[in-house]
Amino acid sequence: MASFWLKTSNGAPADQVLCELSLGWYNGLWDNSAGGLYFAFQMILILVLGHVLALTAPFKKIIASLTYYCSTSTNSAVIISLTAIILGYINWGLALVLSALLVKQVLIKFQQENKKTNVGLLGASAYTCMLVWHGGLSGSSPTKASEPNAIRDMLNHAGYVVDQDFPEVFGAQETLFSNLNIAVFISLMLLLPLLLYGLSKKFKNSEEFIPIPFENAAETNPFKWNRSAIVGLIILTTGGFVAYHSILNNSSFLNVNFINFCLLGLGILFHNSLDRFSAAVQVAIQDASGILIQFPIYFGIIGLMKISGLSLLMSDAFVAFANKETFPIFSFLSAGLLNFFIPSGGGQFYIQGPMLIQSAIELGVSIPKTILALSYGDQWTNMLQPFWALPLLGITKIKLTQLLPYCFALFVLSGCIFVTALYVF
Repeated sequence: MASFWLKTSNGAPADQVLCELSLGWYNGLWDNSAGGLYFAFQMILILVLGHVLALTAPFKKIIASLTYYCSTSTNSAVIISLTAIILGYINWGLALVLSALLVKQVLIKFQQENKKTNVGLLGASAYTCMLVWHGGLSGSSPTKASEPNAIRDMLNHAGYVVDQDFPEVFGAQETLFSNLNIAVFISLMLLLPLLLYGLSKKFKNSEEFIPIPFENAAETNPFKWNRSAIVGLIILTTGGFVAYHSILNNSSFLNVNFINFCLLGLGILFHNSLDRFSAAVQVAIQDASGILIQFPIYFGIIGLMKISGLSLLMSDAFVAFANKETFPIFSFLSAGLLNFFIPSGGGQFYIQGPMLIQSAIELGVSIPKTILALSYGDQWTNMLQPFWALPLLGITKIKLTQLLPYCFALFVLSGCIFVTALYVF
């Protein structure tokens, strides 16, 4: 706490400084700004509504269709990873749950057919969704940056002075749909399944079998137009008008609120019953409990960093250590390291984002590229950080020790992809 020692060495009473730090922590803990508890609620909703959508009849049919084509560990790993990566780009909550359910159904199928399979490989294939999520449509950093004045407010709350001409938004065309992010996504989509294919061939003689309870395919109800379906359609139609109005006014509409709004409409429409929708919410909300507790703690940390002056010292250290060419790589590596201690991408962006963005401004580095570098670092070390694997492990009953060797291989390959892309672009 540099500010603490500076103030006390200049004669300020220690109890007064400690009081200031305590107030900084407390005020940060219950930060009700657009970047505080409001942001936390947005992140909770994006997980819950994505999970709710994965439990709908259309997605259960997708799982059944994909399971039909999974006949060996090799083709199952490719099918599951491609599904997880594509869905991970769309919504990480949807991808994490649906890919886990797909693995579970494949394991059940193999058990019924008395086949052995490489359980850890299939689990790692599903977990690839967490290697693309932060650069996708539900990624905390890019979608938050597209909200008006969101980055400006975050910088102000972290104690940085923002110029009058600072951009109001950093739209999806600068982050999600940039050449850098598109190249990264395509590379991951092609190379990760190829790696898993090779691993399945190399370790085909070490396949394992785990007993799991037999389950029948989940019952689905035929779709019919009722009040619930009409409510869902009205919500989606409203979202279409919001997008159309934004396009006419040359403004960005692809932000966290718009994504959550569409997920809400799709969830109500596809469940085709408010009772079934409510039941799915009850199931999904259990996985959000960790985020509910984590985020206020992160806000308290940033409040403490602001009042102590630590955030300013850290950005100054970054500027002194890096240059314009190396800064994106250092941002990526530091984000990867911080992810071990702050597994929530949204929480990490709230704490680390202002410091990196301020450093980028001083060095003249692209802010959208800095946001993506942070996003890539966060999702990169998910392969070694088991926090977000917990829902997958819970659904499939796979052990973490079975998962990690294959995740480490994914970690190495994806790291090479991220660093190369940040250097080239």
